Amino acid sequence: MMIKHLQENNISYTTHMKRSIAFSLNSFAASMYFFIHAFFPFILEHHGSCMIKKISEDIKKCNNEKSGEDQ
Repeated sequence: MMIKHLQENNISYTTHMKRSIAFSLNSFAASMYFFIHAFFPFILEHHGSCMIKKISEDIKKCNNEKSGEDQ
C-alpha cells in the first residue's frame, strides 16, 4: 500500500517524509497563529490565513510536478 502511493506520486520515501513533515509543521504553526489570534485579535491578523494559502500553493505545486503540469 505504501509503495503504491509512493509510486503513484513518483516520489521517494525520504522526499515524501520530508514534504509531509514540512506540511505538518507549517499547518501546526498556522493553527497556533489562529489560536493566538482568537484571544488577541489585534496581533497575527493575517499570519494564519497567509500560511494556509502558502501550504495550499505548495501542495498544488507538488501535485503539478507529479502530473507533469505547470501552473
